[in-house]
Amino acid sequence: MGFLGDINTFFGDALKSGDFWLGTIVTAFLAVFRNRLYRPKIRANGCMSGGDAQFSKHSIGIVNSPSFLGFTIDRNPLIDATAWMYDPKAGKTLANMRWRDEPDNKLIKQTIEVTERRDLIVCGVHQGRVHHFVGTSANDSEKSETIVEKGQSRKLEAHLTDRFNRKQKIRFMITVSERRAAPQGVEVRVRVKTTMADRANQFRDGFKEMLYAITRPRY
Repeated sequence: MGFLGDINTFFGDALKSGDFWLGTIVTAFLAVFRNRLYRPKIRANGCMSGGDAQFSKHSIGIVNSPSFLGFTIDRNPLIDATAWMYDPKAGKTLANMRWRDEPDNKLIKQTIEVTERRDLIVCGVHQGRVHHFVGTSANDSEKSETIVEKGQSRKLEAHLTDRFNRKQKIRFMITVSERRAAPQGVEVRVRVKTTMADRANQFRDGFKEMLYAITRPRY
């Protein structure tokens, strides 16, 4: 009875004072906040294109961003990341996406450390046709599905999933124009949708430049 009595007294006092439950709530909140704070956070970092008169491919740079409200955070790596192309208008997944420099006919899961960048291929071009990229051989390109027709644009999303099944996405748009002077007779533009975090960073950088221009010495 003595031990049980001590336990009852402890919980009774804790319930009366509220310290026990307050401490429990604060501890749980801090644990969840810390977990989300150090969770990998991807953002787009520019677009790339490359190839020749027969084959070309276009990609988006994916960075594990260390930024959080203007502070640098040592985030956890994005482990075993895979990506799928998603059509938000049709509400369906189209196909898996490949990473640049990945061997043909072999899917690779990428690990992205904080501040590191990997390039995710959004489309390939072969004989003037913009298609889902599956490899650099003519056989692969001819069998792949057309993503965007000439003279059209299409809004798509890249859905990334890591080892722990955490999902993130990048929104982008592919625009295809007919250009005789361009390789293969088409011009492909990939534009990434700007997020609120991107706008906040642009505003911060612009404010710093303005402040520096006002306060720097003039001669």
